[in-house]
Amino acid sequence: MAAETTASSPGYSWSDKEGAALRVFLSGSGESLGRSTLMEVGTRYIDELRCVACHNRDDRYADWPEVLFEEGIAGHPPENVPPLSWTGEKLRVDWMERLFAGTLGYKPRPWLKARMPSFPMRGPVLAEGLAVQHGLSREVHAGPQLVVDDVKIAVQLTVKNGGLDCRQCHAMGGEVLKMENQAHGMSFGYIRHRLRYDYYQRWMLNPLRFDPASKMPRFSADRRTTAITHILDGDAKRQFDALWHYLDTTRMPAPHAKPPGK
Repeated sequence: MAAETTASSPGYSWSDKEGAALRVFLSGSGESLGRSTLMEVGTRYIDELRCVACHNRDDRYADWPEVLFEEGIAGHPPENVPPLSWTGEKLRVDWMERLFAGTLGYKPRPWLKARMPSFPMRGPVLAEGLAVQHGLSREVHAGPQLVVDDVKIAVQLTVKNGGLDCRQCHAMGGEVLKMENQAHGMSFGYIRHRLRYDYYQRWMLNPLRFDPASKMPRFSADRRTTAITHILDGDAKRQFDALWHYLDTTRMPAPHAKPPGK
């Protein structure tokens, strides 16, 4: 099907199927043009709520670090709030909903001066929209089945001597470690509330790929093995799976914030 062409208009070549679809659309009211998908709404909310004022997203750098640098807060380096680029792939929708609504009940990064505002009305749509932007729904992959002794093995992995030294940067529960090098890591007690398993595995293999400002080291240079060869033969995926199950045993309850005035 070829469209008619004049000197002042472009010409298009449509297949019979495309032409039929156009005729059906033009015969209707055009109502579908006013509909919004979760992906579109999520993108619009990010702009309207000015999320990138504090968070880096793709190639857009946040304003927050520059402001802190100019103010010279106590002589410390600018704070790094988490980037938005991978948020929908990284975080569970149900957790984001509580965060955006202001009902999470704890501060994920208590060492930061930055405060996350709440968006009770837009939060649920924004949370799902961020996931859809990565082709994901609110359902999550539970991860691998627990293998006997995985938790015991993971405890060995968290220690400094003979392990990955996780406890150097990661606190337990609501504890905040006193860090000289500002290498704070998310509390072990809150990780399983937040993360999707698939992202967790990719992050463990190469953290700097997702966040160049992260202090998290890369434990597997070849994406298959770690230097801790005496545990699970150095198999990186198995070691990280064992840690995933261990994180479930340290999981803190996900409290909701108290209602205002209580």
